[in-house]
Amino acid sequence: MTSETSDDAIWVTFRLNNQLYAMPADRIGEMLQLPATLPVPTQPPWIRGVTRVRDDVVLVADARSQFGLQALKEETRALVELLSAREQDHRNWLDELEKSVREGTRFALATDPHQCGFGKWYDNYRTDNLLFAAHLKRFDEPHKAIHALAARTLGMVQEGRREQAFSVIQQAREGVLHEMIQLFGTAKQLIQQSTREILIVLRGASPKAGLCVDAIARVGAIDSIQSIGQSPAGGGVINNVAQVGEDVVMLVDDAFLAASFASIGVVFDIQSAA
Repeated sequence: MTSETSDDAIWVTFRLNNQLYAMPADRIGEMLQLPATLPVPTQPPWIRGVTRVRDDVVLVADARSQFGLQALKEETRALVELLSAREQDHRNWLDELEKSVREGTRFALATDPHQCGFGKWYDNYRTDNLLFAAHLKRFDEPHKAIHALAARTLGMVQEGRREQAFSVIQQAREGVLHEMIQLFGTAKQLIQQSTREILIVLRGASPKAGLCVDAIARVGAIDSIQSIGQSPAGGGVINNVAQVGEDVVMLVDDAFLAASFASIGVVFDIQSAA
């Protein structure tokens, strides 16, 4: 799996943990949605298991783990937990506002929607999942509306309209907060449903083997390849980088893949992989 690539070679660019990687298309037999896998005893942690692709049994490597990245399941779990925590933050926020109105104490939580935990995350989070990105935009209006309640209700208290302030908070609990809770629930479902990984079946592997990746980004030529000698992390996963539009693409080192798979008994027919 060490054949040279020409300047006009076609590359398959795939995504792992919000970073782009690429391999020459002539190293790849086919790409498909990852079928169900069965675990294989005694294999290293980066081996997901085996799956069947038509009549062939394919050994599946988890590219994230193989490349030293956070596993997709762990990333998904962390994001779901984050959304659950930010949902609870807003339940607590409204409870604290009600307590402040009832007891006449200072309200110390964030009144600026950009300064709460969710707001800071929301303003900086980026995703290529178009469905999830579109759903996140639906948070904007109710999130701003919740934080606007502080100035509104505390102003009512100062004007002697405490009971009206309580009424506004109750309406918000049944209205805008309920809407946000539903949005958080749908967001978590979308995250859990969107982990449909892709299996890249490698050409010339014996026994047959492939890489499990997050998604395929593009297939096409890559210009402006710059040799860097080794992975920035020092692990040899990549040996070149390339600029594709505004994206930086890491080019996977053939030698790393060959050595990695050789450690579990998978070898590559160089002529078949060329």
